[in-house]
Amino acid sequence: MKRIWWFVTGVLLSISVALIVFVSAGFLSGAVWRVLPVFGDQAGVVSPGAVLKKENYFLCGDVELVFQGLAPGGILGKDLKELRGKYPESAGWSVDMKDDKMVVLRKKVDDFCGQHSLYRHLGIHNDSLAVYQGPLGFNHRLLRVEENKKLDQLPKDLREKLQKAREYDRLSPDERSALRYDLEFYDETALNSSLENLDEVSRVVVTPVIGVR
Repeated sequence: MKRIWWFVTGVLLSISVALIVFVSAGFLSGAVWRVLPVFGDQAGVVSPGAVLKKENYFLCGDVELVFQGLAPGGILGKDLKELRGKYPESAGWSVDMKDDKMVVLRKKVDDFCGQHSLYRHLGIHNDSLAVYQGPLGFNHRLLRVEENKKLDQLPKDLREKLQKAREYDRLSPDERSALRYDLEFYDETALNSSLENLDEVSRVVVTPVIGVR
């Protein structure tokens, strides 16, 4: 009888130990799962020693590096969401975190870069020849309208190129390159030289042959 009692006691004790181990394992497992996301979130914040790059992004598509160096204390410990709150898209910023050691802040600038700000190109405005700032394809800055050069008075070849340039974004690279050769100029001097040549062409008068003796 005692043997049976000891046997039952041993079985109950084993079951109790198993239950304690099971519950403890479940608790620890839950604790681990609760802790892991915290460590995951920490990996997405700017850490000490991180590099910050600040860039300007211009209308012409050029990018200018403004600053590259150690990230200042003001952004350390911040995640991507916090950085985007500090540098909002509404103010022209875009934020990119390569990892916790690299942050890129890019500011959209409503202007051309230094080189392309000198560029000029020909276009059309209200059926007249017009001069725009910047490379061909960027009609953001109208500088002046040549009122004495109406579209229907221009040489046919130039008129066709100007009209084609209106679809610049849809053209092939070769077509764009050909148009830039004729309609885009590195600076105001080159543009004025081309306009003077255009005036010379416009002044050419062809005398009709009335008859032959």
